[in-house]
Amino acid sequence: MKIYQIDSSARKEGSSSRALAKKLLDKIKKPGDEVIYRDLDDDMLFVSGLTEFWNEDCRKRPN
Repeated sequence: MKIYQIDSSARKEGSSSRALAKKLLDKIKKPGDEVIYRDLDDDMLFVSGLTEFWNEDCRKRPN
């Protein structure tokens, strides 16, 4: 079976979605399966702290 894993998190390290995808893949992959991996972050620029700033700023804004 072919399994496509596509990571899109801007965080190479410390990403919850990357860790979850890896755990899931480890559970479902069987011998002989082909894993095709793509990382959309390979061409993205990550600015450290931007996500944390955005989340904190949104919490402060009145609805």
